[in-house]
Order: sequence, then structure tokens, then C-alpha cells
Amino acid sequence: MVVSGADHVNAYEPSSGRQLWISSGLDIPHKAGRSIASPTAAQGMVFATSSGYGGLGKVIGLDPGKEASGDITASRRSWLYKQHSPDCPTPVCYRGRLYLVRDNGVGSCLDARTGELKWRERIFRGDVKASPVAADGRVYFTAMSGDTITLEAGDEFKIVGKGKVPGQIIATPALVDGTIYIRGKDRLWAFRKSAK
Repeated sequence: MVVSGADHVNAYEPSSGRQLWISSGLDIPHKAGRSIASPTAAQGMVFATSSGYGGLGKVIGLDPGKEASGDITASRRSWLYKQHSPDCPTPVCYRGRLYLVRDNGVGSCLDARTGELKWRERIFRGDVKASPVAADGRVYFTAMSGDTITLEAGDEFKIVGKGKVPGQIIATPALVDGTIYIRGKDRLWAFRKSAK
């Protein structure tokens, strides 16, 4: 089990609660420094973020491996990205790329293994709290305004769809069996491709 908070990312053995490893490196030199987004695990790596407040946020990529133990801050960190980290939205890793969106609507795509920036673009003009999700070669970003932008997964910023639901959206959409579920304050929408 992997959790993050304040300056650290920690891994625990669920059955006993024993700490397996710990990594620092998420500290923000500001009183609003914090970690809200959850860590993301994919392709044997762990990705964690700290608040992008004031442009001070960080994203780290860790490669703990099965034998990692103790303080892995220096030994297992693969990369550090210091710009445009999200506060609330958790990144999604898909097909070797890490997709992030800041609360101000600026999105980024990083190489999951190296942290290399592939693109950074403004996706929305308003606030974002929901995390991006991905499936079937697409990455979905949803803003508090109810707008959803669909991108083609990859190293180029390519919009392939747009949609909007009424009301405020804070919850992350859920993808299940070809259906996208979007929860608002007072209703739940389900969208699926129409049968031909």
C-alpha cells in the first residue's frame, strides 16, 4: 500500500502495517505546501505530486522494485519534475505516459520512465478538481464547469472530443465496460458509444 502526504511517499505491508520504504522530496517551501493528490502506480513505478501552489510544486517518479526498503529518496528516484504539478487531481499513467492537469486547467504529458516533458497546454480556462482518466487510446479531462475534453493518448496534444454536462463536477469520472460515468452534485450521467 502506497500513500503520500506532506514531504513523503511511504509504502506499507497491508497485512501488518509495517513500513517497507519511504521517500522524501515533495516538500514545498510555502505555508500552503501540501499533498492532496494520491500517488499513482504503473509499470513498476510510483508517481507522487505536491501542490503546484505558487509554481513550487513537484512531481517525482520512483522505481522502487520489489526489494526496496528503508529510505529510497536517493537510490530509487528516477526523475523530478518541478513545474506545473497539480494540487487536487491525481495523475494517470497510460501507455508509458503520465498525464497531469493543474487545478488551473493547464495539462502536461510526461514520459513515465524519464520525466521528459512531451507537451504542456492549457486545456481549460477554469478550475479542475477531477483527476484525468484513460482508456481505449483516449485521455479524458473534466473541469468543475462540467466540460470534458478528450485527447488522443500520445506525445502530441490532439483534441478528439468535447462535451459538457450541467452543474459543478468535482468527482473523477469512472470508466467501466465502455461507459463513462460523470457524477455531479445532484445527478449521475452515463455516456456510451451508440450501437450501429
